[in-house]
Amino acid sequence: MSHEPKYMENNFRCPHCNVLAQQNWFNSYQLNNIIFSIYDHIFLDYRTRIRDYAQEHIKQFLQTAKSSFPREINSFILSNLAIAVCQSCNKYSIWVDKEMVYPRAIPIEAPNDDLNEEIKSLYIEASKIFIDSPKGAAALLRLALQKFLKQIGKEGKNINKISITT
Repeated sequence: MSHEPKYMENNFRCPHCNVLAQQNWFNSYQLNNIIFSIYDHIFLDYRTRIRDYAQEHIKQFLQTAKSSFPREINSFILSNLAIAVCQSCNKYSIWVDKEMVYPRAIPIEAPNDDLNEEIKSLYIEASKIFIDSPKGAAALLRLALQKFLKQIGKEGKNINKISITT
């Protein structure tokens, strides 16, 4: 079982920390309620408790805002939005239409553990830009290959002229 991220799964391998972990999900309705509750607590609840003549107009405005805010916030939150929060690292993934849109899925395997850290870093950077810039990823991989050749005892300066024999 691969444990790849799946919409509304209780646990999957987190795209941030790569740990198989429980995910807490929030859909657009729940997010709307959370945002409204924060708004209500911080602003509406506090301001409506002030009792003096100057505050009466503010109180009326706030009552109007309290009745219209839940409707208005829906125009800012997609109805098909969901967020999963990893219980291992507390980072989140954002899903729209049941597809993960953040963090971006990287269709590349992790680098081999035998590579040195500089080569791994180049490989990971190349994998992150592969979708948006295949040529940029190829340039990074070419540099990683040069460094790899040095790691295994070859010159690594001009990879076009190197022959690898077993």
